[in-house]
Amino acid sequence: MNNPRPTSIKSIRTLLATAALTAPLVLGLSSHAAMAGERSVLRTGANGNAMQRTALRTHQSGTVTSNTTRTNANGDVTTRTSTGVLDKEAGTWTRSATTTGPNGKTSSLNAEVAKTDDGYTRDATRVGPNGKTSTTHTDVVKTDDGRSIDTTFTGPNGKVSTRSTDVVHNATGTERSTVVTGPNGKSVTADTVITRTADGATSNTVVTGPNGKTMTREGATSYDPDTKTLSRTATTTGPNGKSSTFEATTTRTDDGYVRDASRTGPNGKTVSSHTDASYDADTKTATRSSTVVGADGNTSTSVTTKTFTPAP
Repeated sequence: MNNPRPTSIKSIRTLLATAALTAPLVLGLSSHAAMAGERSVLRTGANGNAMQRTALRTHQSGTVTSNTTRTNANGDVTTRTSTGVLDKEAGTWTRSATTTGPNGKTSSLNAEVAKTDDGYTRDATRVGPNGKTSTTHTDVVKTDDGRSIDTTFTGPNGKVSTRSTDVVHNATGTERSTVVTGPNGKSVTADTVITRTADGATSNTVVTGPNGKTMTREGATSYDPDTKTLSRTATTTGPNGKSSTFEATTTRTDDGYVRDASRTGPNGKTVSSHTDASYDADTKTATRSSTVVGADGNTSTSVTTKTFTPAP
């Protein structure tokens, strides 16, 4: 049987990671009534300074709890606790989170996603460490050939900004148009056309600012089923005509994937990265190690480990 051809940039991007890492984790989660997941991240900068983040997440009976601790290079600690609850009968997902900074001050988030007849709504309230509140409301409506997404953001000062997106699927791909309007009434538009190709997709985006100046981005994604390699290229050109480029290849391995990427800015300087990711089915552990080489030749690293086990 031939490998199915991805039909969008999103699906082709996630094909390798989903097959190599996500699927084993999902299978592990579905085989137990409850699961606990532990995640640790260690990032070391070019100057040798390190940041450590650990998180413990538990899934049980429609409730997800998470506790995260972040320690920076100075030893300052930030914690975050969150709880999410799924109510299948009501068709809602509610989530609350509290973040406490090194100075003891806290910020909070309360959000609810509710299913509707033709989509869903999302309401969120954020309270910062200064006690000021901001809110967002989003309506997502399915249409015959896509969906519309309308979001209203109200800041602590009562000023309102909006974002409206229309997505239309057609015989050759997808078209997406977005309008963001700030509190001053000025707008930015972004129009994207994604076209399917024989082995992937191409995309073309035009962003127009309130002053009429434009930025463009042209991208291409392809997948080679023989080598199990996903390739991506993109060129972004600013209003001044200067361009930056991006290239990346992701290749599936026996137990994960490897990814190499490079970005060259309009000044001609290049930043490159190399990532190795693997999954150990015996220990149910996913590991991802990344090395970034800056334009000046300095190197930073990141190591992420995720382990899933049945919850006690």
